[in-house]
Amino acid sequence: MKRFLIPASCVLACLMILASCRKGPDRDIEKKIYVTHSSLNLIEGDEIQITASPTDQTFSWQSVNPDIVTVSQTGLVNAIKDGISGINITSSGGLQRTIPVNVAKYIPLDGIDVFEPGTVTVTTSLSVKISETSTVEAAPTPKNYNERVPFKIIWESSDESIVKIDAVSGLITPVDLGEAEIMVSVVDKPSVKKVIPIEIIENPITDIQVPESLDLMLKRNFTVTPELLPANYGMKDPSLVWKSSDESIVQVNNGELIPVGLGEVTISVSLNSNPNVKSEIVISVAHLALQRFTSAGSNLLQTRAYLVNDEEITTIGIDRSTFGTAYNRDFMSYDTGTGNITFIGETGEWDVYYSSMYNYFWVARMSDVAPACYWIVGAGFACPPVWHSDFNSGGWSTSNMRQMAYMRSIGDGKYQATIYIGVGGFDFCVYANRAWGGQIYEPTLTGPPGIILHAGTKGDLVEGDGFVPGYFRFTFDQTNWAFIFEDAE
Repeated sequence: MKRFLIPASCVLACLMILASCRKGPDRDIEKKIYVTHSSLNLIEGDEIQITASPTDQTFSWQSVNPDIVTVSQTGLVNAIKDGISGINITSSGGLQRTIPVNVAKYIPLDGIDVFEPGTVTVTTSLSVKISETSTVEAAPTPKNYNERVPFKIIWESSDESIVKIDAVSGLITPVDLGEAEIMVSVVDKPSVKKVIPIEIIENPITDIQVPESLDLMLKRNFTVTPELLPANYGMKDPSLVWKSSDESIVQVNNGELIPVGLGEVTISVSLNSNPNVKSEIVISVAHLALQRFTSAGSNLLQTRAYLVNDEEITTIGIDRSTFGTAYNRDFMSYDTGTGNITFIGETGEWDVYYSSMYNYFWVARMSDVAPACYWIVGAGFACPPVWHSDFNSGGWSTSNMRQMAYMRSIGDGKYQATIYIGVGGFDFCVYANRAWGGQIYEPTLTGPPGIILHAGTKGDLVEGDGFVPGYFRFTFDQTNWAFIFEDAE
């Protein structure tokens, strides 16, 4: 048999381990009843189950005050009325424990108050303008209710053809004028609700904005579009009433101004349903109003005007004091003493061009579609030029800017234009039918003494002995293809 020698140190270690494994003195372990609820806060009518442990024991239950709270022998607790009480628990092993109980008086949720945002006053009815939105809010009544129902509400409209309301946010959106109801109720207790009558009313027009004054031209209609304020107005009758103080000068039809005579007139526009909401426009009517001209490039403006034969041309915004010789003599006579200009052309619609730089205007039938239509286009006119440098082609210098003269028909196939020629040379071309490519080449040219005529693709008029600056008449005879140049003074 083999023997094993165990070192003394190992023997000592084993003895110490055995000593530590021996049962020591009893420890102090607390023995008590454990429960699922250490205290209770209840409302009258509440019922709650309590469970106790350890499970190897049985328990008996007793209420401290059965008038406030009762408990069954299975731990089922019922809250009877408000007050303070307790539940005593005794185990089969002799353990005891008391659970404090506080019972509050039952306060039910029995109503809803409706408010407009930012107010503290309860709303019982609402008025909302047709073109505006609004929001309503709700609060429970009483505010300190303790019924176990969440205050989750839903909004509804009785007539969505009149008003809509967002079910969650309470945003009111008017649809049409009229009366309806909005309703709010508690989702989990629909018997609690509030009905609010609502009227969708007009958002009236309070202001009509129009120009304070206008310059118009005879028989040139102009439409005024008024701005109605507030911009989000809403009315059953937003119609306007237009009136003219003198219908022999301006007639008006739903904002369309119809100038039928010369002079000054006041146009009023008011709200049909409330005549106190009113504005006025002072209208001045003339043959030519600079306000109605539009740009034709550079210093040239243009418009379409109604001119009457043998009638003085009235103007607004045009300085007539500096016209001098700069006028369309074939269509206008000019009184240098009074500055009055009389139209001597055919009554009707005319194209009018005006040089804002040189204060000169002339008339033409640019809009005519007749095939026979002739122009003189020249350089060297002494009166202010009206055409701009964009048309300054063919080597003509900027200092001799072109000027155009419309040739009026004088019958028998003849067309005529009168132009003022000052000191210096003068070049000209004749164009047909308003086309730049429609030059009339090499007509027969005849002219007065003192002027040398050079026939060619252009007629070159050069100052000669005895030449006196002034008005000269150019007549084109379409039948004979002849071009006559003569003194018009």
